[in-house]
Amino acid sequence: YPGYVPVASTRRIPITLPPTQAASFLEIPVDMDARVKELAMGVIGTETDPQQKALLLHQYMRENFKYTLAQPAGASEDPLWAFLFDVKAGHCEYFAAAYGMLLRVVGIPSRIVGGYQGGAWDESSQIAVFTGKNAHAWVEWLHPNHGWITDDPTPVVTITPPSLTGWSAYL
Repeated sequence: YPGYVPVASTRRIPITLPPTQAASFLEIPVDMDARVKELAMGVIGTETDPQQKALLLHQYMRENFKYTLAQPAGASEDPLWAFLFDVKAGHCEYFAAAYGMLLRVVGIPSRIVGGYQGGAWDESSQIAVFTGKNAHAWVEWLHPNHGWITDDPTPVVTITPPSLTGWSAYL
């Protein structure tokens, strides 16, 4: 699938988590909307391979949801369910939470990761500078033979990071 480029772990040995730890990466809310499992199963069909399941769910997210910094689902009683079934637009936290939940309901351990993406290059000090606008959330899912796989379902525009100039560079 064009655009699906999970960053594979450098680890090439199977990961075995103790049952209690593995179970924590499969937990779902007790009040989860029943449509979530129906949606996930409808997307993956009869697929059993974890990587193919992830690919199908990732592709579904990229093709059916739009990125926005607005909060169209924010006023809903449950913003995540509204994102998945009504609004279908949101920021990276919605994409990561929804993708993580879809992975979990099809039996793939997953976790949401937060950090920074992008940044600006400061030529004079040869460092990348990150601010709040570079904050981002994505997903890691556990592949039984390769460990944690970094995977971002958020449709992001690929741009060259800006360089710091003028007053920004001085600061």
